[in-house]
Amino acid sequence: MPASGPRLLTLASLAVLCAAGADEASAQASPITATMTVTASVIESPCSLTGATIAFGQYISGQSSPKRTSSDLTVNCTQAVELRFDEGLNASSTTRQMKGPSASKPLKYDLYINGPDAVQAGGMPGGFGIARNVAGSATPTKVTINGTIFSEQVVPVGNYTDTVTVQMIVQ
Repeated sequence: MPASGPRLLTLASLAVLCAAGADEASAQASPITATMTVTASVIESPCSLTGATIAFGQYISGQSSPKRTSSDLTVNCTQAVELRFDEGLNASSTTRQMKGPSASKPLKYDLYINGPDAVQAGGMPGGFGIARNVAGSATPTKVTINGTIFSEQVVPVGNYTDTVTVQMIVQ
């Protein structure tokens, strides 16, 4: 049976009301937008690190006592820093060693902070070990690095070297 007049009117009224609501929503104010500028200036770190040279001098092949020496790193930073040391270019496992005339006979050594044999200076295999935190200061801070060549190493006569990288991370 076909729909009667009032029923059609109700559906028609509903359609008109929906259309009116849609027009009313689109008649609302559009959002107002603005832009803001974001900037930053990147500068060089105001901190510096001056490396030390650990020069052991002469070591007698097979000597019965360890050979020790020390040198200072200089930290110049008003902020606290962390110093990290790697194991060196010629390390084997966790042992630092200097390369010399014979690749099969390296000269084993280690580095320490706060006196000979006190705190090992980093040397994590494949990475950097944390060795020392240094407080920030308005004046340069010296950090003493002690080196020890282990005793009773029978190695060929010649010159031995290694390179240890020190990282300084500003806190």
